[in-house]
Formats: sequence, C-alpha cells, structure tokens
Amino acid sequence: MSQSLDLNLVPDNLVTATFQQSQTQYREVQAANGSTDNATVVLERFVSTGGGANALGLVVACAALGMAASQSKKTGEPFLAFFRSCSEVITLLLHRIIWFTPVGVSSLIASSVASTKNVLVTVRGLGLFVLSETLGNVVLAIGVSPLLYFLVVRRNPFSLLVGASRAVIAGVAPPSSAIALPEIIKYLEEKVRVDHRVSRFVVPFAVTLNRDGSVMFITLTSLYIAQLQGDVTADVIVLVILLATASSLAIPAIPSASFVTILLILSSINVTPANIGILMAIEWFSDRIRTGANVVSHIVCGAITNKLCMTSLMATDLLQTTPLRHVEKMVIVEEPDSEKDESHQTSHQ
Repeated sequence: MSQSLDLNLVPDNLVTATFQQSQTQYREVQAANGSTDNATVVLERFVSTGGGANALGLVVACAALGMAASQSKKTGEPFLAFFRSCSEVITLLLHRIIWFTPVGVSSLIASSVASTKNVLVTVRGLGLFVLSETLGNVVLAIGVSPLLYFLVVRRNPFSLLVGASRAVIAGVAPPSSAIALPEIIKYLEEKVRVDHRVSRFVVPFAVTLNRDGSVMFITLTSLYIAQLQGDVTADVIVLVILLATASSLAIPAIPSASFVTILLILSSINVTPANIGILMAIEWFSDRIRTGANVVSHIVCGAITNKLCMTSLMATDLLQTTPLRHVEKMVIVEEPDSEKDESHQTSHQ
C-alpha cells in the first residue's frame, strides 16, 4: 500500500493520472527449495496500474501548479485565466445537467434497490449512515464551532447561533453556502460588528475553501460504500480522510457537488461505486444538513478572524486618521547605547 501510495503521490504523467493509477497487487510464486514436489508457495508483491483516476496525484500536481502560477505574477495570468474559464464552463454545464437530476436519481435508486440481495440489512445500514452524518454535523454546528468562538472571542456562542438563523436558512434552502454569502456578510457586519475589510475578504474565502460538513459527508460515504464491498483497513481510512480534506478545496458551490469527489476517492482506493445510487435517495436531506454546518463554520470563521485582526486594524485606522505632525511627535528616537556612552564621556572630560 505504501509503495503504490508514493507512486500515486507524484504521478509521472498528468494525462494518464486522470484515468489510471498505481496499485499494489500480489501473486503466488514458488520458492526454490531444491525439491519440486514440496515447493513452498509465497506471495510476491508488485506494483501495477489499474483503472480509475489518481485523485491524490492530481490534487498534489494541481496544488503545485497553482502555487507556481500565483508566484509568477503577470507571466502566469494567462495560465490562471485559462483554468478560470474552464471552471466557469464546467460549472455552467453542471447547472444544465442538474435539470436531468430527477431522471438520473430515479434510475440509480431503482438499479441499486433491484441489485440488493438483503433489502432489510441495506436499509438498516443506510439508517445508521444517516444517523452518523446527522449527529456529526449537529455536533460540528452547535458544539465544535461555538466552542472555538467562545475560546477565541470570549462571548456567548449561542446568541451568535440564534442570530445566524436567517443566514443558515438562506444556505439550507437551495442548498448552497454560496447563495447565503450576502446574508452571512450582512449578519457579521450589522449584528456581530465585524469590520467590513474582514468580512468582505474572509467570508468569500471561507465559502470557497471551508467545507467542514462536506468533508465529513465525503469521508462517511466513501467508508460506507467501501464497507459494503469488504473490510476497511486503517490505512484506507487514513487515505480517505486525507483525500477528502484535500479534494474539498476544489468542490464547487453547487448542490450535490460532493458526489464527484466521492467517485474520485472510491476509484483511488479501488472500490466500485456500485451502491452510490441508493444514497441519492437521502441526498435532499444530507446536502442540507451539511450545508447548514458549513454556513455556521463560515460565520464563526469571520468572527474569529475579526477578533485576531482587531489590533492591527485599529493601528491601521490610527495611522490613517492621525495627521503626520502628530505622528512625528509621538515617535521617540533614542540614541544607541554606544553613542550615549561616548557623549557621557565627552561631557565628563
């Protein structure tokens, strides 16, 4: 597993990484012990290639290219503009495909239910999955995020949650945290008294990259589907968590976009996404519950950032509003110790 993981981490070809990945496999070989009748059969490990996108390698390569393009300044602007254009075109295409979602979802659910051997066991497992996801997002929204707010800001976190109900509803209804962006900024600036320089920068940044609820859903879904097809080892769990965290940075702010990431992760751990269709039956609920957790996280992120940046913002405002002559009077220039000693010796002589 570790050998194929290293090879997938740094792909030798970005084109083949979109449909092929390295896999560790085993084959039986006979050990040479001098006798052909009592030959010992041992397992030999070797690395081969298999079908499925190398999500880990693509994430690492895209992150490296993005950092290099951002540091190249004007030279990298055409490169960034090309991928921004591709992102807009693909997002528009996904919006068109959404209109055919009811037909596709109905077909996936029917196919999954028809191929299920024991419907009662599947429904019981699906119920436990929904319970796990709901409890996880509820703990995140009313437990972890408010606790961080209390520890940093030192204010009542539950009053923050009660006031944020309008922004949460605006995000849960579509469901999309990007649609709730104006409501989040308005609530932070008018009710929480967050500086507009913080809210106008942090909130769009958080909506783009902060996906706490989505990461939890992607991880649980990937492990749930993997368990339906066999046992899940510890290294697979760690790999799924790392891939879900890294891939969440590229999830577009559209409903049910997490399923694209789930398909990539399942192909990375060599799991066939045959049972993913049955999860679409509860997507209307799970998408809204994780969107609500994401919106609360965005609000807490803006409030905490404002608290941490308050001192520097006040200093900047003071320098901008104070006249220059008053600033010069406030600056006290002290002589170095060596100059003080020389002047003292000269006066003494």
